[in-house]
Amino acid sequence: MNTNVNAHPDNAPGFNWKAWVGPVLLTTAMIAVSGVALSWRNARDRAIQAANQAAVLAQSPVDPGTNLDGKPAPNFSLVNQLGQRMSLSQFRGKVVVLAFIDSECTTICPLTSNAMLDAVKMLSPTDRQRVQLVAVNANPTATSLSDVMNYTKDHGMAGKWDFFTGSTAQLASVWKKYSIYSQIVKGQIDHTPALYVIDSKGREQKLYLSTMQYATENLQASVLAHEVVQLLPDSTSTLPPLSYQASTVTNHEPIALPVYGSANGSKVSVGAGTSRVLVFLASWQSGIRKELLQLDEFAKEPGHPPVVAIDVGPTEPNKAALGRVLNTLPKLSFPIAYDANGEVADAYHVQDLSWITLTSSNATILWHHDGFVPPVALEKAMNHYWRP
Repeated sequence: MNTNVNAHPDNAPGFNWKAWVGPVLLTTAMIAVSGVALSWRNARDRAIQAANQAAVLAQSPVDPGTNLDGKPAPNFSLVNQLGQRMSLSQFRGKVVVLAFIDSECTTICPLTSNAMLDAVKMLSPTDRQRVQLVAVNANPTATSLSDVMNYTKDHGMAGKWDFFTGSTAQLASVWKKYSIYSQIVKGQIDHTPALYVIDSKGREQKLYLSTMQYATENLQASVLAHEVVQLLPDSTSTLPPLSYQASTVTNHEPIALPVYGSANGSKVSVGAGTSRVLVFLASWQSGIRKELLQLDEFAKEPGHPPVVAIDVGPTEPNKAALGRVLNTLPKLSFPIAYDANGEVADAYHVQDLSWITLTSSNATILWHHDGFVPPVALEKAMNHYWRP
């Protein structure tokens, strides 16, 4: 080994190390100043973005989220839809979006799970790999693996999330840790529609409560995507600013909706002009085929108001979902329309699927019913509330 100090380049003939000190120090200082300036600009931009988002959300019914100050997220161990036992702590290193979902829900949960999935779709491919979607069953009775697997398949979440379940006692323990209320009220599950965002170090950052309004699903997804990006160092996602415009759709004027299976792009009109039976539905409903066939029986009877079925888009895993169901049925005698953003469903105050509404010719809602009713019950309601 050569230990001769003269072999060091600093001592080589003609090398003037003093001449390098000034430029090196100046360059280092410039980099430090640039870093401070960049950090300040980033902080300023985040503050401006936060103010703009707050202004948008103040005009909308979407929950802007509650700050949770980085408290450690309570750990739990349950089984997912595949029967695999897992713990929340296994997802350290990823941003976790944790929702409490009723495995049989037909109201707000489909909006929550769709918003979760749509939020991830807004991210860059690189960022998507750094986010984990998690759901915990909020149903105290439908707790089997098949219950959470069926929900997962019906709502297009297979391979997209882990939907955890366990015994009622195990689930109740997790609900308590996360301040989740879950109870059976008049035969239906009533639970807190909570969604937590947990950072990569396992700390709670935000709590959101889902909104039961179909036309806001996309905005809920955007809010969630923006929050996730804030927690991803060196994010490669570019998200558009939040925007919201209140719907102007009402049931007091004709509304044209595209019809499923129409080769020429025809539309059907709902709203004022004609009395109608409107049936709001989705592809994932249990017994949807039987319900459509029974509705066809009612629609064929002479003297009945026209029937229009309306697929509520924001609850569907994709636009083609109901079409696949219809392909298994004979041709129906009534049109099935597609409410892409849910504005029509909101205009008729739909709170569940299915939902049946009987309207007069001036668009007054004469009667509505939460859930499907067979033709005999529908005829009885029509005879009581409707006059030709």
